[in-house]
Amino acid sequence: MKYEIDKSKDIKKNIGKDSTNKYTYKKDTEKYIGKSTRNRSNDKKAGIWKNASYVLVSLFILCLYLYGSGSEIKVMASQSNPVTYTIKTTSAPYHNQYQGLSTYNSKTAHYYLLRSYLERLEKVGGGNLILKKGTYIITNTLYIPSKVTLLLQDGVTIQKGNDTGTTKLTATKTLFQFIAPSKSERASAVTGYLGESGITLRGEGTATIDLNYNKDTTGIVLGHNTSVNIEGITFRRMNGGSFIKLAASKNINIRDNYFLEAKASSSGSREAIALEVPDALTKSFTYLWSKADKTVNDGITIENNEFRKLERAVGTGKYTEGKYQQNIKLLNNNISDTSSHAIRILNWEKCWLEGNHFADITNQEGNLKVLLISGVKYPTITGNVFRDSDRPIQIMPAKNTNSGSDYAITYNTIDDGNKADMLKNTLLEMKEYFIRYNQVYNEFTQNTERWEISDQSVRSFTINPSSEPFQNTFKNYSTYNSSSKQYYVLRSYLEQLEKVGGGTLTLSAGTYEICNTLYVASNITIYLKDGAIIRKSEATGTTALDSSSSLFQLAAPSKSKIVGGYSGYSGEHDIQFLGEGKATIDLNYVSGAIGLILVHNSNITISGITFTNMQGGHFIELDASKSVVVEKNTFAGHKPSQTGIKEAINIDTPDRSTEGLHVDWTSYDCTPDLDVIIRNNNFKDLERAIGTHKYSGGKYHENIQILNNIIENTDSDAIRIINWKTPTITGNSISNVNSGMGTERAVLASGVIHPVIRDNTFTNSARPIQLMPWKNTGPGSQYEITYNEVNTSDLDQMLKNNLVRVGETFIRVNQIYGIYDSNTLKYYYHFQ
Repeated sequence: MKYEIDKSKDIKKNIGKDSTNKYTYKKDTEKYIGKSTRNRSNDKKAGIWKNASYVLVSLFILCLYLYGSGSEIKVMASQSNPVTYTIKTTSAPYHNQYQGLSTYNSKTAHYYLLRSYLERLEKVGGGNLILKKGTYIITNTLYIPSKVTLLLQDGVTIQKGNDTGTTKLTATKTLFQFIAPSKSERASAVTGYLGESGITLRGEGTATIDLNYNKDTTGIVLGHNTSVNIEGITFRRMNGGSFIKLAASKNINIRDNYFLEAKASSSGSREAIALEVPDALTKSFTYLWSKADKTVNDGITIENNEFRKLERAVGTGKYTEGKYQQNIKLLNNNISDTSSHAIRILNWEKCWLEGNHFADITNQEGNLKVLLISGVKYPTITGNVFRDSDRPIQIMPAKNTNSGSDYAITYNTIDDGNKADMLKNTLLEMKEYFIRYNQVYNEFTQNTERWEISDQSVRSFTINPSSEPFQNTFKNYSTYNSSSKQYYVLRSYLEQLEKVGGGTLTLSAGTYEICNTLYVASNITIYLKDGAIIRKSEATGTTALDSSSSLFQLAAPSKSKIVGGYSGYSGEHDIQFLGEGKATIDLNYVSGAIGLILVHNSNITISGITFTNMQGGHFIELDASKSVVVEKNTFAGHKPSQTGIKEAINIDTPDRSTEGLHVDWTSYDCTPDLDVIIRNNNFKDLERAIGTHKYSGGKYHENIQILNNIIENTDSDAIRIINWKTPTITGNSISNVNSGMGTERAVLASGVIHPVIRDNTFTNSARPIQLMPWKNTGPGSQYEITYNEVNTSDLDQMLKNNLVRVGETFIRVNQIYGIYDSNTLKYYYHFQ
């Protein structure tokens, strides 16, 4: 049954009241019947139809009364057909109750209106109260009993009023308390979870509860309740209280609401939703009807809400020793722009925070915590997004101050699974990208762990010369400065890519000054856009950081300091250095500098890059690696080294005795290179293009292919082979080897086994090809002389090259080590 209440339809004038201001079936029935009988007997002129109409009207009014009156014989609402009342701002209280009170006036009218219907719903065992569009000013607390749904239609505003219009009635500090009206004045009337249940407060559209910045006022108080829903409401303008305070309650759902705007309170940390425990010692939940029995909240779900411009969104202010709020869930909420820590977890056990988005949780000091956690047990905090804030999560012991301070310090219990879950949150544009875990009460520097957080789903990054380090990593290092910044920027992203298992780092156009070694792990692509320049720098800006001789080493950052950590071909793999246009790696003529060091690697591609300005090092150091492709690059420019034979690409073995390589992470196991392709590159103005200058006894680089390259203007031999097995050198153009002077060769080979060297063009070179035995001098000299294994077929292939302005028109084959005139064979080219 649904009633539309309006003053014009008020039937109170037709019924009487007893001395207690309550309506009774007996008195009211007598008045109705008596009046009808008298009228019927005295009105002699009235006909039977007129009398009959009086009877019908009286019976109708009696039926309305029997259904709607708070009489001794009550009409109870059933669950299948609950009583529903719909009111508007101009409605009168139920049966005009309270209108005769001295405290009833225009300022308290809405308070008494809602109060009368909530009391009526308690009497009939529950039901629905629907508020039509309009603003309801409520000065005093409204009590909501069990099985009541309060529906605020679109356009309804319930606003907290502070002016009662009379000195006889003082405004209270709450709007709603979820306690039966009949119990609200009884001390300790409810305990455990035995309070009101089955209450729903629901809003439609723009339905609003406005605290109107009334100081220390709370919108809704729940205590000892079960099965409560609060949904679809916009809560606004808090000032020192809370929008919702709940304690000792179970199975509470707060979803699809907005919590907006708060003035600064004296504490600066009042929660929009406060989760407390009724405890006489902490005094965090003190209402007359609530027994301070230390019952905890259990099963609180706060879901799909938005919190903005508050002090705190959700939290607990005091804990009770040995008591833990259970099963608190914060799911898929948006929380932004809080002036204090967004969430304060204090003595919660098995809580869940998932799918929430946090933003702009920051202060001038840069120390606000999005989640401040103390006394937690086995939390699940995962899948949240933290953006533009100071600290994502800080975990620490805590102790109550003032009331409740007699309780012992509360500590945290977090297992490895909880930690792993926390590391699966996403941090974007944060000041800190780690979780702080303080283990000692009131100690925030020592005994502190930092758990780095990385987003495993993001595997592609683009940076420019002004970029900051990934997640601000390294910015707190004493060695971080303007000279070292770009080194730390690239390092931060490469370390992040290792953590996520690989990805792409794209460098936009501009110059990146790199003072120290960058380590590259498996499955990483470094992409240099047109105009991107990586330049070797010696300036670190501090004496605490030495510059290195190499730019990149293909070892995982996490393993780069493990001595002997790699062997064979078991190192990092599937790495690419790719460039477009004028992408450049510039060694900047730094003495001994090396661009890329490959050792124990596999499946490596280096393509499309201009390598420039070498002095005494190599552009690429290639050791103990297999399946390497170096193509479509340019290697150009050098200053003379001490030896005069430094290769742009050095083919070598990791051998401690030869001293050709110095990195911590190799096992120095003398593994040779295997299946290397160097094709379609340009080499110019170098000492050597490609070659080996030390060998490891009995070790042979196998299947080195040098194809279709242009090599011009080398100071020494263009290609130097030492201990290569079955190499292929075809389609290359080699010109101006030492300007055609001296005895330098286009190809010089020692310890070669069955090479294929054909279809090349050698121009302006003193000697096209020379084969001779060789022996290391100095480091590595303990190895035996290495000899060539070349047959007639191999030599026939070598004679199929093109010679242009060469000093010798034959292949020179020396047979004895150190003898270059006698015991020398000459295989002449035949010209047509």
